[in-house]
Amino acid sequence: MRQYLQNASRRVARLACMAIAIACATVASAADVPATPDDYLEKLEQLQPGDRLLLAPGNYSGGLPLHQLHGTEKAPIVIESADPAQPAVLLGREGHNTVSLRDASYLVVRGLKLDGQNIPVDAVKAEHGQEVVHHVLLEGLTIVGHGEAQGIIGISTKAPAAFWTIRNNLIIGAGTGMYLGDSDGTAPFVAGIIEGNVILDTIGYNLQIKPQKTRPVRAGLPESDQTTVIRGNVFSKANHASDGTWARPNLLLGHLPPVGPGSEDTYLIEGNVFYANPYEPLFYAEGNVEFVRNLLVNPLGSAIAIQRYRGAPRRIQVTENFIVAKEDPLTLRDLQEGFIPAIAGNQMLAIDADVAGQLQKWAAGSGALALQQATNVCAQPTVAKALTVAEAGAGLCDRVRRAQPLKVQRQAKQ
Repeated sequence: MRQYLQNASRRVARLACMAIAIACATVASAADVPATPDDYLEKLEQLQPGDRLLLAPGNYSGGLPLHQLHGTEKAPIVIESADPAQPAVLLGREGHNTVSLRDASYLVVRGLKLDGQNIPVDAVKAEHGQEVVHHVLLEGLTIVGHGEAQGIIGISTKAPAAFWTIRNNLIIGAGTGMYLGDSDGTAPFVAGIIEGNVILDTIGYNLQIKPQKTRPVRAGLPESDQTTVIRGNVFSKANHASDGTWARPNLLLGHLPPVGPGSEDTYLIEGNVFYANPYEPLFYAEGNVEFVRNLLVNPLGSAIAIQRYRGAPRRIQVTENFIVAKEDPLTLRDLQEGFIPAIAGNQMLAIDADVAGQLQKWAAGSGALALQQATNVCAQPTVAKALTVAEAGAGLCDRVRRAQPLKVQRQAKQ
């Protein structure tokens, strides 16, 4: 019996050692891969799960083709600037989207500057392919020079996309800031997190998520109910917005699949800041929507439109928002039969009202996230300048500063 136990112990020990060796080998296989404009494309093709491609400061003119590139859940592939203080600059080039994703998963693209040089190409695009593009993190990107036309996009998905996180990116002056999903409804954008982004002065949408047809059954697309979260962003169309038939809202959410997987998905829009649109509402939506604790200021027009776009509003909640608008603060119509909206706790004020005290009270309760986001962007001079409409008097940042406690105002002036 003693011999049996000794042999068993040895077998357990050997198995433990093998497990440790495999784990160590897996960790050891992941590497930091320094790269320069001269060799980064060659090194990109050799990346393995867990690797980090570290781009040295400089201008990169060959784009970033992320095709058939797969990390894993525990070991994503990361492409980022080697020095965050001197981000690598990816330059637009004719005929190619700058960051192109196709048949890819578990990727992180972080801390880069994408300068389109006003060439008609998109900054980031999930391209048509054979597979769902899933589990992608886009973080800390600065996107400029993509405003050649309204159809030129900062971040776009034309392939089915699931479990993307788009976080803390700055998009200035694009034709369209983000355009997620294909226009024919066959390439859904599902279960995303869009948070902390600042999107300014787009010609068309700051952000649109396209309507969806019946969701295809494909590996990488969830079949269970999902929520796409849009939280803590700043959406502004104070300057350069198109008019007439080309006018677009700041944020538009299309309908979900009519039946089957995805039909009970939800959009949660929370703690965002919406500013200025001369021709369209700041927010326009249908489908299943929870629109809560957002700050909306439109000195030029209306604020919220919950109504038919391609489908119909269904499960609608609009609660605890702070709305200041020159025209209609809230339009609600075309609800699908059998659904009762939840509209409660919203503060709606005229554009010429003195809102400082009420905004301060709202921020102390429901509106802390939205006001904090507004305060953060207003501390950046370039961004603050874009959040002003000259003919409308006080800009967004002036209103935000007046709502700050006196102590905070004094600190801001020092």
